[in-house]
Amino acid sequence: MPGRVPDIEGVVLKTDIPLADFTTFRIGGTAALWLEPTDIPGLEKALAILHSNFPAFRILGNGSNLLVDDRGVDAVLSLNGLTDLGFGNGMLEAGAGVRLSRLITFCHSHDLGGLEPLCGIPASVGGAVKMNAGANGLNFLDFVESVLIVTPNGSQWFKCVDMESGYRDGGIPKGAVVAGCRIRVAEEDAAYLSGRALYRVRRKRSQEILKRVMAQRILSQPLGQPSAGCIFRNPENDSAGRLIDQAGLKGRRAGSAEISMKHANFIVNLGGASFYNVMELIDCARERVKAMFGICLEPEVTIWKEASA
Repeated sequence: MPGRVPDIEGVVLKTDIPLADFTTFRIGGTAALWLEPTDIPGLEKALAILHSNFPAFRILGNGSNLLVDDRGVDAVLSLNGLTDLGFGNGMLEAGAGVRLSRLITFCHSHDLGGLEPLCGIPASVGGAVKMNAGANGLNFLDFVESVLIVTPNGSQWFKCVDMESGYRDGGIPKGAVVAGCRIRVAEEDAAYLSGRALYRVRRKRSQEILKRVMAQRILSQPLGQPSAGCIFRNPENDSAGRLIDQAGLKGRRAGSAEISMKHANFIVNLGGASFYNVMELIDCARERVKAMFGICLEPEVTIWKEASA
């Protein structure tokens, strides 16, 4: 249990917060200490205290790609309070706590296209940067010009071209926190810029793309059930879902957790599933796929194990 932490200007401080309420899996114990900065100076102060006193602290965004131990964790830094969104420096600036859905809606309302293929990803901007979230052949960092990185020593903007990002990896330095990003906005009204910058688009056309992408997601993913999205990264030139399906594991259950019948790379919470139920299915899928295909599946989901001793 963390000791007493003094009040910090620009930071909401709470204790004993149930993390299941803040994850899309609806699984997890409590955070003994919860710090939620509302601005960048507050984030800098919170980080300094956490690094000095609770070095095993966890960083929480939208909780959409996260599995939390039922025994909880000591300290959590929530980025949900960093919600600024608007235009500046000739770009679109978004705080780490902005939901990707809100960002896409904002672009749509300003007749800016490009991000539509990413609609339906239940991430925050911070998480989308850190994991380089992607779908339909596009990655979020394809659009990002620079990222605001915060460490206990202060804040600094980094150009994306200087970061070693890759598949589901934003290249963020260990111990650093994504506080926000700047997204390129093209001056030209040209759709061919998709994937490099936001571009001017007719709102009706943008709406058509959004509807098509969401229809495909609804058709292929178990969106109506609590999950953490894709559990495993796709192996090179293959699909984790295909491999798990071919291994005959669709519908496999452990307690109230199930490998989805709709998409084998999703594990869903049927109601009251535990951390250990999900881990049992993760281990089962990895072992079966390794035995049958010689491929070692790597988790895409972030796993928070029990609180530190």
